[in-house]
Amino acid sequence: MAEQTVYKSKPSWKVIIIWIFSKLLLQMLIYGLFGYFIISRLEFEWFNSYVLLTIIGLVAIIFLYLIFLWKTYDYKVTNKGIYFKGGIIVKKQKFVPFFKVTNVEASQNIVEQILGINKIGFQTAGTGGQPKPEIVFEGLEDVEKPKKLVSFSL
Repeated sequence: MAEQTVYKSKPSWKVIIIWIFSKLLLQMLIYGLFGYFIISRLEFEWFNSYVLLTIIGLVAIIFLYLIFLWKTYDYKVTNKGIYFKGGIIVKKQKFVPFFKVTNVEASQNIVEQILGINKIGFQTAGTGGQPKPEIVFEGLEDVEKPKKLVSFSL
């Protein structure tokens, strides 16, 4: 029997806001502001302007990277299993057949609740420790369809 796609999706553009909070904002606060305040103590006024422009430039580059990263994400559920594809610098392709899936978990943090998006994780039997999903579909506006498809196939 040939493999047929029963669900195909991409994350909502709103997931970029989540990534900004989780990736960009944290790095900017740690490296950017801390470095700026240390360097701003120096007596070179022209140097401070260049540092601020550099920080703004880095934030813009990271923001553009997140937009291009979002465009590469592709989620798919077939009659055989679950697929994830995405990435720019490190391209990832993952496949989990249905017989390996042990748990399907949908979740929302507070920012995701405000934005109206969800994330769904597909867990497999692990070797111990804290259970971690093998594949995560982030930024879904409708989480019920893939959840029902995968749960039905278990």
